[in-house]
Amino acid sequence: MIDKDMLDNFRVDVEDALKDVSKKYNVDIHAGHISYGPISFKLSLDVTQKVNGASDAGEATWSYYCGSYGFKRDDYGKIITIKGDKYRISGINERSKYHILVKRLKDDVEYGFLPGIIREALDNLERGE
Repeated sequence: MIDKDMLDNFRVDVEDALKDVSKKYNVDIHAGHISYGPISFKLSLDVTQKVNGASDAGEATWSYYCGSYGFKRDDYGKIITIKGDKYRISGINERSKYHILVKRLKDDVEYGFLPGIIREALDNLERGE
């Protein structure tokens, strides 16, 4: 029977099985959205070309778009503080209103923020605040 636990395991197995393909074509491959019913399911694959030696899709996207938002390539991965919580800059979603992606360190949940909020947090970091 198809259920959420089975699909979570399936997602991991698919990503493991595609590691050699990922290396061969210099891309990151991640199992994306899954929709399912009682006897069938559909799985999308998110494939991102690695750019400038980026180690993951977030870094590749960051490297490609960061200048468009006034950031530097080396801002990727920096730890910033927003409203008392610490976040790591993790990428850019150019299709979202909240373009800049960050992962909260305490639970590894990813959030999107407006570029101005991230610039302010980076400025505070540089000033030592």
